[in-house]
Amino acid sequence: QHPGRRSGAPVARLLAVRARRRAVLHAAAPAAPGHLRPDPHDILDVGCGTGEISSRLAGLFGKARVTGVDLIEPHLELARSRYASLGERLTFQQADAFELPFADRTFDFVYAHGVVQYAADDARVVSECHRVLRPGGTAMFQVYNRISWLHVLSKVMKTPLEHEDAPVLRRYSI
Repeated sequence: QHPGRRSGAPVARLLAVRARRRAVLHAAAPAAPGHLRPDPHDILDVGCGTGEISSRLAGLFGKARVTGVDLIEPHLELARSRYASLGERLTFQQADAFELPFADRTFDFVYAHGVVQYAADDARVVSECHRVLRPGGTAMFQVYNRISWLHVLSKVMKTPLEHEDAPVLRRYSI
């Protein structure tokens, strides 16, 4: 068991995490086209991890250049090796969401899945994503909704949300 994790139903927790990841990969990225300019040229995936969503975005927008950034270099190494076949269209680099290493107005679409709710300064992350977004571009942030079915289900099932033991975890509502 991971240090700091609460004991509980590890199999149920694992299944919930896997189901959530599948839902994001199959629902969140395909929903993006309806909210974007018809043909985004430059896409940024903040907190890309091992590149699953970045690769889906590259597949959805065949002419776009997708850049995935993450803090953890071993994740980026895995992403680079997994998606090398996409060549220059999909690149990965180490970067901090608080200080993105890009010029102002670089991207048509900025996507951040599971980043903002763990940031010590969530407003700074959103501001930095806005800085690199072109006028008329779209930014999408996946965060935990405190009144969502997932949150309620985690309480009913007594199964904590993924990373509930993180130093910072915020839940939002709109």
